[in-house]
Order: sequence, then structure tokens, then C-alpha cells
Amino acid sequence: MTGWMRLDRFQVASDRLCVSGVFTGELHDSEGATIGVCSRRRTVPAEITRSLHDMAVVIGPVDVDLLGLTVSIPAFTMDAGVVRRPLQEA
Repeated sequence: MTGWMRLDRFQVASDRLCVSGVFTGELHDSEGATIGVCSRRRTVPAEITRSLHDMAVVIGPVDVDLLGLTVSIPAFTMDAGVVRRPLQEA
């Protein structure tokens, strides 16, 4: 099985930061042929982490029912793509 997530938005639910998006899974047979594809919209916990040089978003964990199978997706990190300009010396 392979899968991906399309992130739609950040939101606060029950006083916790979450992301909403669509999780999609594609099931393959032993020869690699696609058996089926399924998508589910979910809202899952998220946490923004920052260091001195970068920022990332930790998403999950989440269980998603895809094609009748419960798929457990461990927490994963998404790079926030923050680009910082170097400091200018005076």
C-alpha cells in the first residue's frame, strides 16, 4: 500500500492544533498492479516545531479506514519550507 495526504488547512479543535486534509491509499497486489484506491477526509492532531534555522509540522498519528482496511499512520514530519534571509551586518 502506498499513500499520501493533501493538507487543506490548520484549525483548532478541542483547544488543540489540528490539520484537516484528505488521506489517500492505493493498494497493490504482489506484482505491483493497483487493486484499488480510496480517500478519506480526516482532521488529525498537529504540532509546529521550530529550531533556530527551520520550522516543521508534526502530523498524526492517525488511523484511517481505506478499502476496508484500518491503516495506522505513525506521526510524520512535514517541512514547512521556511526560507530565512541571512542577517545583514550594519
